[in-house]
Amino acid sequence: MGPTNAARKRILIADDEPFLLRLTAHSFEKLGFEVVTAKDGREAIDILGTQSVFACVLDIMMPHVDGMEVLNWIRSNPALSRLFVAMLTVKVQENEVSQAYASGADLYLTKPFSQDDILRCAGLISQHSL
Repeated sequence: MGPTNAARKRILIADDEPFLLRLTAHSFEKLGFEVVTAKDGREAIDILGTQSVFACVLDIMMPHVDGMEVLNWIRSNPALSRLFVAMLTVKVQENEVSQAYASGADLYLTKPFSQDDILRCAGLISQHSL
């Protein structure tokens, strides 16, 4: 059985930059998503362990636990391994992009992001199935 409608529309956004976290969350909320936020990777893992979400948008460079570690944790967790995960970061080196996709990222977006980037991500999240 799939997630409920509410869970299907709930996404987790993790970013250690408060302004970008609010901006990203607001962008997804305007598109009808319920947003849960985390200020670092450790908080993201705590939320994923206690709340049902359909997708994650993760900054890579965060304190305590970075976005790649969260991605690897998600992919190694049988209950969460099929979540849609988008990486949102300033890292643009080809090897970093390749590493994210090899680790199981569904999408890699770079900062600064545009509204078109958010729309593309939202569309992919909406099409994703668990």
